[in-house]
Amino acid sequence: MDRFIVETYMVANDGAIELVDPDEQIFIIDSYGSIRNKIDGYTLLENNWDGYNSFPVHPNIAEKAKSLINSISGELIDRISDMYPKRHGTLTIEWENIKKEKLSLEIGLNNYSYFIIYSDKKPKVVDENSNVLDIEKISQELGELFSEDMSFVVF
Repeated sequence: MDRFIVETYMVANDGAIELVDPDEQIFIIDSYGSIRNKIDGYTLLENNWDGYNSFPVHPNIAEKAKSLINSISGELIDRISDMYPKRHGTLTIEWENIKKEKLSLEIGLNNYSYFIIYSDKKPKVVDENSNVLDIEKISQELGELFSEDMSFVVF
Protein backbone atom coordinates (compact mmCIF):
# COMPACT_ATOMS: atom_id res chain seq x y z
CA MET A 1 0.00 0.00 0.00
CA ASP A 2 1.27 3.48 -0.90
CA ARG A 3 1.67 6.04 1.86
CA PHE A 4 0.44 9.54 1.16
CA ILE A 5 1.69 12.44 3.22
CA VAL A 6 -0.84 15.15 3.84
CA GLU A 7 0.43 18.44 5.21
CA THR A 8 -1.94 20.67 7.12
CA TYR A 9 -1.07 24.26 7.88
CA MET A 10 -2.67 26.32 10.63
CA VAL A 11 -2.30 30.05 11.15
CA ALA A 12 -2.66 31.18 14.75
CA ASN A 13 -4.02 34.56 15.85
CA ASP A 14 -0.47 35.87 16.32
CA GLY A 15 0.47 35.02 12.74
CA ALA A 16 2.48 31.93 13.62
CA ILE A 17 2.31 29.19 11.04
CA GLU A 18 2.31 25.62 12.27
CA LEU A 19 2.90 22.55 10.13
CA VAL A 20 1.07 19.48 11.37
CA ASP A 21 2.55 16.23 10.15
CA PRO A 22 0.77 12.87 9.82
CA ASP A 23 2.21 11.69 13.15
CA GLU A 24 0.43 14.51 15.02
CA GLN A 25 3.67 16.39 15.72
CA ILE A 26 3.57 20.15 15.38
CA PHE A 27 6.56 22.12 14.12
CA ILE A 28 6.55 25.87 14.70
CA ILE A 29 8.17 27.54 11.73
CA ASP A 30 7.66 31.21 12.52
CA SER A 31 10.46 33.64 13.28
CA TYR A 32 9.13 34.48 16.75
CA GLY A 33 9.09 30.84 17.86
CA SER A 34 12.52 30.16 16.44
CA ILE A 35 14.10 33.11 18.27
CA ARG A 36 12.30 32.31 21.55
CA ASN A 37 13.49 28.69 21.35
CA LYS A 38 17.06 29.84 20.76
CA ILE A 39 16.87 32.13 23.80
CA ASP A 40 15.50 29.29 25.94
CA GLY A 41 18.36 27.10 24.75
CA TYR A 42 20.90 29.57 26.09
CA THR A 43 19.44 29.13 29.60
CA LEU A 44 20.19 25.39 29.35
CA LEU A 45 23.92 25.82 28.76
CA GLU A 46 26.09 24.26 31.42
CA ASN A 47 28.41 26.28 33.63
CA ASN A 48 31.77 26.72 31.92
CA TRP A 49 30.13 26.20 28.49
CA ASP A 50 32.95 28.11 26.78
CA GLY A 51 35.81 26.69 28.90
CA TYR A 52 36.38 30.05 30.62
CA ASN A 53 34.16 29.75 33.74
CA SER A 54 31.10 31.05 31.90
CA PHE A 55 27.47 30.90 33.04
CA PRO A 56 24.29 30.09 31.12
CA VAL A 57 21.92 32.95 30.34
CA HIS A 58 19.93 33.70 33.48
CA PRO A 59 16.21 32.82 33.14
CA ASN A 60 15.18 36.39 34.05
CA ILE A 61 17.39 37.74 31.27
CA ALA A 62 15.81 35.26 28.85
CA GLU A 63 12.34 36.45 29.89
CA LYS A 64 13.32 40.08 29.26
CA ALA A 65 14.69 39.17 25.85
CA LYS A 66 11.53 37.23 24.94
CA SER A 67 9.40 40.15 26.09
CA LEU A 68 11.31 42.39 23.67
CA ILE A 69 10.98 39.82 20.88
CA ASN A 70 7.23 39.51 21.49
CA SER A 71 6.84 43.30 21.34
CA ILE A 72 8.62 44.15 18.09
CA SER A 73 7.41 43.69 14.52
CA GLY A 74 8.12 40.63 12.43
CA GLU A 75 10.25 42.81 10.17
CA LEU A 76 12.56 43.54 13.12
CA ILE A 77 12.65 39.86 14.09
CA ASP A 78 13.74 38.97 10.56
CA ARG A 79 16.46 41.63 10.70
CA ILE A 80 18.25 40.08 13.70
CA SER A 81 21.75 39.45 12.37
CA ASP A 82 23.18 37.67 15.41
CA MET A 83 22.26 36.56 18.90
CA TYR A 84 24.56 34.92 21.40
CA PRO A 85 25.17 34.36 25.12
CA LYS A 86 28.02 36.14 26.88
CA ARG A 87 30.23 34.43 29.45
CA HIS A 88 28.74 36.33 32.42
CA GLY A 89 25.21 35.01 31.74
CA THR A 90 24.04 37.99 29.69
CA LEU A 91 22.54 37.88 26.20
CA THR A 92 23.44 39.95 23.12
CA ILE A 93 21.07 40.57 20.21
CA GLU A 94 22.31 42.38 17.11
CA TRP A 95 20.60 43.95 14.11
CA GLU A 96 22.30 45.18 10.94
CA ASN A 97 20.80 47.20 8.08
CA ILE A 98 21.69 47.23 4.38
CA LYS A 99 24.28 49.98 4.97
CA LYS A 100 26.04 47.69 7.50
CA GLU A 101 25.00 49.95 10.38
CA LYS A 102 24.48 47.95 13.54
CA LEU A 103 22.60 48.05 16.84
CA SER A 104 24.03 45.67 19.44
CA LEU A 105 21.97 45.16 22.62
CA GLU A 106 23.32 43.38 25.70
CA ILE A 107 20.74 42.39 28.32
CA GLY A 108 21.79 41.80 31.93
CA LEU A 109 19.92 41.13 35.16
CA ASN A 110 19.91 44.70 36.49
CA ASN A 111 21.03 46.63 33.45
CA TYR A 112 21.17 46.71 29.69
CA SER A 113 23.22 48.59 27.18
CA TYR A 114 23.40 49.03 23.47
CA PHE A 115 25.50 50.78 20.93
CA ILE A 116 24.69 51.84 17.40
CA ILE A 117 27.35 52.10 14.74
CA TYR A 118 26.37 54.45 11.92
CA SER A 119 27.99 54.82 8.52
CA ASP A 120 27.83 58.62 8.51
CA LYS A 121 27.88 59.82 12.12
CA LYS A 122 29.38 59.15 15.53
CA PRO A 123 28.40 55.92 17.29
CA LYS A 124 25.72 56.10 19.96
CA VAL A 125 26.09 54.34 23.32
CA VAL A 126 23.27 53.83 25.82
CA ASP A 127 23.91 52.25 29.23
CA GLU A 128 20.90 51.86 31.53
CA ASN A 129 20.99 50.69 35.15
CA SER A 130 17.50 49.26 35.09
CA ASN A 131 16.16 45.74 35.30
CA VAL A 132 13.35 46.72 32.89
CA LEU A 133 14.05 47.10 29.18
CA ASP A 134 12.74 50.29 27.60
CA ILE A 135 11.14 48.37 24.73
CA GLU A 136 9.59 51.50 23.24
CA LYS A 137 12.95 53.28 23.03
CA ILE A 138 14.75 50.23 21.65
CA SER A 139 11.99 49.75 19.04
CA GLN A 140 12.30 53.42 18.07
CA GLU A 141 16.09 53.09 17.68
CA LEU A 142 15.59 50.00 15.50
CA GLY A 143 12.98 51.80 13.41
CA GLU A 144 15.43 54.61 12.78
CA LEU A 145 18.22 52.15 11.98
CA PHE A 146 16.08 50.54 9.29
CA SER A 147 14.29 53.68 8.10
CA GLU A 148 16.23 53.80 4.83
CA ASP A 149 15.69 50.15 3.96
CA MET A 150 13.12 50.29 1.18
CA SER A 151 11.28 47.15 2.27
CA PHE A 152 11.06 48.01 5.96
CA VAL A 153 7.71 48.80 7.52
CA VAL A 154 7.20 49.55 11.24
CA PHE A 155 3.94 48.17 12.66
